[in-house]
Amino acid sequence: MGDFNSHNPIWGSPDINLRGQQIETLIDNHCICLLNSSNHTYFHQPTRTFHALDLALCSPSLVIKWNFNTEDDLFNSDHFPIILSYIDNDIRYPERPRKFIFQKTNWSLFSEFATITLDMVEEASIDDAVDKVTFNYASSRHGHPQNIRENPQNLETLVE
Repeated sequence: MGDFNSHNPIWGSPDINLRGQQIETLIDNHCICLLNSSNHTYFHQPTRTFHALDLALCSPSLVIKWNFNTEDDLFNSDHFPIILSYIDNDIRYPERPRKFIFQKTNWSLFSEFATITLDMVEEASIDDAVDKVTFNYASSRHGHPQNIRENPQNLETLVE
């Protein structure tokens, strides 16, 4: 969080300057999240205009945990006080998927199920063709013989 002295419509400025473009690029290139709301953070006394110069940045994993707001009173400053409120929303993240061990994959079986033949897509009904391709795709992800039955149900009728 800080006074970046930059202008960009992304954080509420009516215009954009070079520093605003640079910060936007930094945010985009490094997957950084901006916490700012549309509230102005700065009052320019000579022109009596409001700006959003102060930015609060964080990682994507923290963005749902913080709420950005500003005080309505300047308290004898030209910057409005920023209030970052921690939100304990008790969201549970899913477990990280298990790593895939490529060496244990039966690549021949994978190739057999992943192959989409001309017969499959030349169906009279588009729904039947989609069903066949979907079945093959779903079956191909089971490259381990223990995950696929010896003769998958309806295989003969689906791959004729």
